[in-house]
Amino acid sequence: MIIAFADVTAGTFARFQTFDMTIGGRPATFAVNGGAVVVGATAYLALSVMLGFVLRYTKLHWSAGLTGSVVLMALVIWRSPEIAAWLAAHGLPFMNTQGWDAGKLTKTWDQALLVYCFVASIAPMWMLLQPRGVIGATFLYASLFFGVAGTLIGGWDRAGTLAIQWPAFKGWWSANGELVFPFLFITIACGACSGFHSIVASGTTSKQVRKESDIKPIAYGAMLLEAMVAVFALSCVMVMAPSSKAGTPDAIYARGIGNFMHLAGIDMRFAVGFGLLAFSSFVFDTLDVCTRLGRYVLQEMTGLKGLAGGAVATLITLAGPAAYLALSPAGSFRTFWVIFGTSNQLLAALTLVGVSVWLWRTGRPVWFALAPAMFMVVSTATALVMNFVGFYRKFGPAHATDALINMCIAAVLFLLGGLVVFEALRVWRQARVAPILPSLKVEPTI
Repeated sequence: MIIAFADVTAGTFARFQTFDMTIGGRPATFAVNGGAVVVGATAYLALSVMLGFVLRYTKLHWSAGLTGSVVLMALVIWRSPEIAAWLAAHGLPFMNTQGWDAGKLTKTWDQALLVYCFVASIAPMWMLLQPRGVIGATFLYASLFFGVAGTLIGGWDRAGTLAIQWPAFKGWWSANGELVFPFLFITIACGACSGFHSIVASGTTSKQVRKESDIKPIAYGAMLLEAMVAVFALSCVMVMAPSSKAGTPDAIYARGIGNFMHLAGIDMRFAVGFGLLAFSSFVFDTLDVCTRLGRYVLQEMTGLKGLAGGAVATLITLAGPAAYLALSPAGSFRTFWVIFGTSNQLLAALTLVGVSVWLWRTGRPVWFALAPAMFMVVSTATALVMNFVGFYRKFGPAHATDALINMCIAAVLFLLGGLVVFEALRVWRQARVAPILPSLKVEPTI
């Protein structure tokens, strides 16, 4: 995930993108300079750090600090093209990405983002992660608000800006030979049931929860919002003409959010810039959280402690991504990205299996975790087998290495998933002849 998300963000920073839109019923074309996105992203992180220090060392209420940060952020987004142009004319020419080699500039931003990941991973949570999360959540809520408002105002008529361009159903098989089941559920990924979120919940969220009753609005509420974000992300694709050039993920999202916001009365240029920055903010959150979680796991496995131990563990976590991003062409992660959705959903399935075992052993209701666990295990196991077969069919002189690596990954994931399910069944059988443990009292996390 670090490789993929760093490369996607770096590409957003490095490209000079042209958007073909429909404004007021008329076609319009305008460009977004990657440097403007860099300005917005830098301000996002800088304001997050400032908010962290303000909340920690002053008596200012968090709502006042957040309001001020959001207002400043909106002003920066509004003026980001002019700020980027000024910086390009005063010693930072790469802030004007027009005419630059996007591939080479992407490689530079890749490494810069990994440096950010290193700093963010070892920084105290109050300094960056928590205030950035609050500001990032504001972007999320704003995107959802304008999405709903634009939908209600624009409607889903057959001729409007939000007219759905794709048929509701095109058959059980895709053009790539993939069956709707299980790949529909694999493609939705984080918007439905996310294994990565389970790692976040155990790695960072659980360490910040004050009491058990706070878990439901945090975890369940967050997944409902994630599902809503997924619906609007799909909507951004649904309103694109099938014959149009797909573009990059950030461009598709920004164009869609721009349409929604423009129908709610927001200037289109600001709306698209907001969409690109919102996309970047989501990716930023994922990038440094991935790095932090990798650091946690390595420190637990190796016993490394303190700031020095955290720095070493972070460097080890980032060594692989840094080497891959330096030696591979920009965007090459897509070769292996096809297996990510399945691995993410498999992790979700195994998390549900583990939770189901714990719930049953402690005498708690188990069906609400066991039922989706069974569905997820079957879906991901089927997807891994079909992925393996698909990679095998592509095996040949042109794609031998890529196909072989993906086949090995699919096989290893299948075996590891089967091992966890086997262990869960073994524990269940043992518990049938042993007394069930009494319910555990969960104490508040300090």
